[in-house]
Amino acid sequence: MRTTLTATLAAAAAIPLAFLAAAPATAAPGDISAVFTTTPNPGGSNTVTGTFTATGDLFVPYYCIMYDADAFDANGNYLLDANAYGDPKPSITLTDTDVPDGTYTIDWVCYLASGGYDGTTGSLPQQQGYGAPSTLVVPAVVPEEPEPGCTGSVCLPTGSFGF
Repeated sequence: MRTTLTATLAAAAAIPLAFLAAAPATAAPGDISAVFTTTPNPGGSNTVTGTFTATGDLFVPYYCIMYDADAFDANGNYLLDANAYGDPKPSITLTDTDVPDGTYTIDWVCYLASGGYDGTTGSLPQQQGYGAPSTLVVPAVVPEEPEPGCTGSVCLPTGSFGF
C-alpha cells in the first residue's frame, strides 16, 4: 500500500510540471512598444517613421505594418502606409517617405517570432485588450525664404526703403 501511495503521489506531482513545460509562449498586449516621428522633406512632403521595439527578450518582431485606414489619396491608396519583413530582431523601423501634412490615426500590428502578435485594436478588431491607435500630427512644410539678392559686393536689403 505504501509503495502504491508513493508512486501515485510522485505521478500526481509530475503532472503540473509536464503541462508547464509543454505550454507554448503566447504574446500579450504591450510586448511591443511603438513610437512614431515625422520629419519634413525638402520637396514639400514628410517622412513618417515608426519604430517597433520588443519590451522583453521573448517576443521579438519579424514583420510589422503601420497605416491610417481612414486617409486615402485620389487613387484609393493609403496616405500613410509602410511594412517591413525580415529576420527577427529586437527592433524594426518602418518608413513612409511621402506623407502629406495632416492628422493621422496610426494603426499597427507586429507578428512575433515566438508566435502571436501585438498591435492596435484597429488592426486586431476581434482581439481584446490591445492598444488604441496613435495620433500623429504631420505639420505642413513651409518653404524657406530666399536670401536677399547680391551682385558682386552690393546686396539689396529686404523690406521697404526709399531714396
